Amino acid sequence: MYLSFFNTGGGGGGGGGAGAIASGPATTLTNSATGIIAGGTGGAALASSIFVERGGSGGGGVGVRLDGATLVNTGQVTGGDGGDGRGQYYSGSGGAGVIGTGNATIINAGHIAGGWQIRAGETDTQADAVELLNGGNRLELQAGATFEGLVLALRSVVDTDDVLALGGDLDASFDLGQLSLIDYRSAARFQGFDTFEKSGAGTWTLTGSSDATYGVAQDWTVTAGTLLANGTLPASGLAAAGTMQVSGGVLGGIGQTYATTVHAGGTLAPGDASAPCGTLQIVGDTGLEPASALAIRSSDGNDCAAIEVDGALAIGGVLNVHFDASPQPGATCTIATASGAISGSFSQVDAGTALGSVTIGAHAVSFTVTGTDVIFRDGFEGAAPARWWAYR
Repeated sequence: MYLSFFNTGGGGGGGGGAGAIASGPATTLTNSATGIIAGGTGGAALASSIFVERGGSGGGGVGVRLDGATLVNTGQVTGGDGGDGRGQYYSGSGGAGVIGTGNATIINAGHIAGGWQIRAGETDTQADAVELLNGGNRLELQAGATFEGLVLALRSVVDTDDVLALGGDLDASFDLGQLSLIDYRSAARFQGFDTFEKSGAGTWTLTGSSDATYGVAQDWTVTAGTLLANGTLPASGLAAAGTMQVSGGVLGGIGQTYATTVHAGGTLAPGDASAPCGTLQIVGDTGLEPASALAIRSSDGNDCAAIEVDGALAIGGVLNVHFDASPQPGATCTIATASGAISGSFSQVDAGTALGSVTIGAHAVSFTVTGTDVIFRDGFEGAAPARWWAYR
């Protein structure tokens, strides 16, 4: 006698549902500081009553899916855990914390985490915290933002760039070692981004070093606030290439940054709070366009902040020099050096109550104090204008 079995395996578990779905460019989903949005847990598979073989457990649901919409998160968003199948090949995968399907915006000052694959009651593999698909997405980090799981920008070569922005009004820092290409061998959390922005009124400090093996070329734009470039760049690899555009706000720091162009309304101010007279190294040609500013801090006229350019330097815009102590006539300091040619001149020099002269040489620019102008500066010319050091 022969027996036929049409269903010899256990039933599969159902997938967990999404915690929230937001669609359309006019839609903003706000998750407050005490809010929790979580994807559903995958259903557990059923074992066969005849054989040991089990069906697969269901995957966890995504925490939030954005179809061209915006998520503002100061609370917690987590993907759902997969159903426990009691084995790696039967357990469901965890759900991503947030998925953007194209032209989505995520503003995060809270916590975003991927769900877990559960095997025999124990966590096994964590899903991605964020997956950005189809291009045109924007992820803005604000102070307090944390992630568990990878943050992946998964656009194709024909899609619009995904942007990683450092924003908000509070100060924070970002480790350049957390940026890389998409590669399973990379330990970096943020993978696949190549367009970066500093926005908001706060100060963000770049630290660490980009990975020479998996690091990504970086094109930065500073639009507001202050970006302090205190990290270092590798000598080779994709991460050795990049650009820095300053269209608003301030670029400062005492580390290294890419070839820089300071546009009208932007300020280049080497140094930081720990080293006000420090040096910022710029790896590539540098340009100061009309209506831009180079802001130099000096202790007494002999020691001052400076830019060190590995390339050509084109000068324009305004030079602002601030002295911590009254400088003596004859004090001089070098405010810029360049390995390539230096061209152009400043349209205006503002040194407060000090009078001085700017000397532009083949490969260096210096400022020399020649006297003071206290009476005319304070009496007839009115109060000095606000400067970068008042808000840096």
